[in-house]
Amino acid sequence: MKQPFFLALVALWSFGIGAVAQPQSDSTSNGVQPGRIITPDSKLVWVHCMMCFPNDTTEYARYHPQGYPAAYPLMMGPGVQSALADVKAAKAAGVDGFDVDVFVDTAGYYWSAADEVPGFLIAPCLDLSTVPANEKEAAALKAVLSNCKEASKHVSAAKVGDAFVFFTYDHRSLAPEAWGRIRDAAAAQGYKTYFVGDINFGDLNARGVVPATEIDPYLPVLDAVYLFGVGGRIWNDVIAYCHSAGKVFGGGMMPGYFRLGGGNIDARGTALYRKSWNEHLAAGISWVCVSTWNDFAENSD
Repeated sequence: MKQPFFLALVALWSFGIGAVAQPQSDSTSNGVQPGRIITPDSKLVWVHCMMCFPNDTTEYARYHPQGYPAAYPLMMGPGVQSALADVKAAKAAGVDGFDVDVFVDTAGYYWSAADEVPGFLIAPCLDLSTVPANEKEAAALKAVLSNCKEASKHVSAAKVGDAFVFFTYDHRSLAPEAWGRIRDAAAAQGYKTYFVGDINFGDLNARGVVPATEIDPYLPVLDAVYLFGVGGRIWNDVIAYCHSAGKVFGGGMMPGYFRLGGGNIDARGTALYRKSWNEHLAAGISWVCVSTWNDFAENSD
């Protein structure tokens, strides 16, 4: 069950100033009716949503021997009905869309579920963390192409103009040139892409600030940037960095964790989340990215 504060605050933001995206009447070339028209200025609440880790974590453990600290073992691919319940709960809370962490799979059943909930958006979030370094580019390209092909069948697929929206988790696991090749290869097959790259605490240097010299090379292949997690002391620095680079800033916040061993971000009741919302509202952020909807796995509810 979501916290009442979560429901009230997100719903007020979305209803009061967020309902700017309107249905489009014209169909796309493949006959699929587009859903909401979104732009970088649309007021949208995105929530990072996991497809869940497999009950048998053998494959994950190959690359992460420390394990994944989930409260419950969840099965990969819970199915359309489970996804539909997630989407309906999020819609009721005023959330506009999920950026679904697909690893290198597709968000197929989340699109199918969201097609039944008018106006709800689904965008894949590419996560190469379980892929060996020498296979990451090929896996990312395959994932981009398969997600574009599948997204073209769904009214819930998030698009900015005619470009499919992709979030990334740790975009720096690939070189800028690799993302450029992926974008070009997708375009060669008729798919335009809109990449929203993440900045997280792993991107910070020893002084706890954004290492612009390391992130700058990625800017040509990123359309927007967001914070995965809580901005904290780097909030203003990241905003200034994005604005100076002429990039859309998608914000970033997290409700926090409520259990020992659940990460290093203490929820402090609702104080952390409340403070983050106040910061976003004060800064006039359009796209708000919330990590995370993994309630049963990470107790972030």
